[in-house]
Amino acid sequence: MPGQVRFSNVGIFTRNQKKAKGFYVRKVGLKVRQHIPKMGYLELGASVGGGDASLNIWQPTRETWGEDYRAALKQVGQATGIGFRTADLDKTLAMMKRRGVKVDWVEEEPGGRMASILDPEHNSIFVYESAKSRTHGAGLDKLDFVTIVTRDANRAGIFFSRVLGMKRLKTFGLGMLDYRLSPKGTALVPFKPMRDLYDRVSD
Repeated sequence: MPGQVRFSNVGIFTRNQKKAKGFYVRKVGLKVRQHIPKMGYLELGASVGGGDASLNIWQPTRETWGEDYRAALKQVGQATGIGFRTADLDKTLAMMKRRGVKVDWVEEEPGGRMASILDPEHNSIFVYESAKSRTHGAGLDKLDFVTIVTRDANRAGIFFSRVLGMKRLKTFGLGMLDYRLSPKGTALVPFKPMRDLYDRVSD
């Protein structure tokens, strides 16, 4: 698709950007890519550069968000599908635990292993190690995927491939397909929630 280079940003909201920055930079190990305090904008990544998407931490205020301020605040703590790739899940989680990060769960997946960590506002962030990983070392390599909740994963996938020009892959198993603009880029993963995947039906 002409002009389409990469999936560049995924945003979450916070009530306290300073606290969020401390968590993601000092405890999780992300790097600051850009910070514009007057806009309440903080852009983070596994590295300063790279072809993966940035994690944007927004702190909405009445001045910067206007009539969208209350709607933005309601989204604090709702991120459930932002996934970072690591070469060694055990070493990375051990490093994070020493820094006070709470690990919510760790599970074996068909294509590797995945853990969920919780940030101070209870956003669930995934850390994923591929079964094909050949290197070992603590730390996050890139923002690898973002899940998109949908009622029809196939229809969403058709949109990502035909309209956005993304390539269809099968990286994670569990019958889920991921869509990328480039092999090193961040994937969109359309995901249809099924009741038997959750401990609580309300989730």
